Amino acid sequence: MIVGGTHALLPGGTRREMVFELDEFGVIRKIRPWALSDPDLFEGMVVPALVNAHTHLELSALKGKVPGGEGLVRWVGSLLRERLLAEPGGATDAAADLVRLGVGVVCDISNSGDTVPALQSARLSGLVQRELLTLDAGLLQVRIREACEPDATFAEEGQKILLRPSPHALYSTAPALVKASVYGREERDVARPPASIHLAEDAEEYVKLGVLRLPAGKCQCDRYAGFRIRSQRRRVLQADGLR
Repeated sequence: MIVGGTHALLPGGTRREMVFELDEFGVIRKIRPWALSDPDLFEGMVVPALVNAHTHLELSALKGKVPGGEGLVRWVGSLLRERLLAEPGGATDAAADLVRLGVGVVCDISNSGDTVPALQSARLSGLVQRELLTLDAGLLQVRIREACEPDATFAEEGQKILLRPSPHALYSTAPALVKASVYGREERDVARPPASIHLAEDAEEYVKLGVLRLPAGKCQCDRYAGFRIRSQRRRVLQADGLR
């Protein structure tokens, strides 16, 4: 397949009248100037695929079914109820929609980690972060073992997906589980990239969960000193009025 545009954004800058030769997997094999024997050029700019750095494909079937306006805690409760009633296939449809919008790489946040097939069906590449959370001492060791599992890689021609554990948030994940998620089974000087964690979402959620009952002047983020993002996390929490 040959796709071309009157303009193209390339690593060296913008070029005029360029064509892209694609193989059967949609992988670009050659970029060259347009020739008279080529199909007519698209009137516009051909750009690299977009990156959607935060998706929740497993929740896509709930679009329009969970109204907001009453705070994050009530919204999450409504979401969980609607999720039980959701029809299957929402993640696959949402992945196909991303491709139609020009997305080629995603970072998908998932509680179950089972959105890999949806990405594969749309031939999207990227990262699936399976969120791990618990403050329950009885479940902690189970979650830590899950966090220490090696990252899983799903690779086909022109496509690569990495599935890895990721801590949920400071208030929902015990420090030992955060450490296991970030560093894996062995002690390392550098975290295994990439990892994500919610720093602050909603003050009401903190209060409802009772995590603000700390000694006066003690910032919640002090419990996580040593994860190399302490100063940034402190600024975020203080900006939200949380102590």
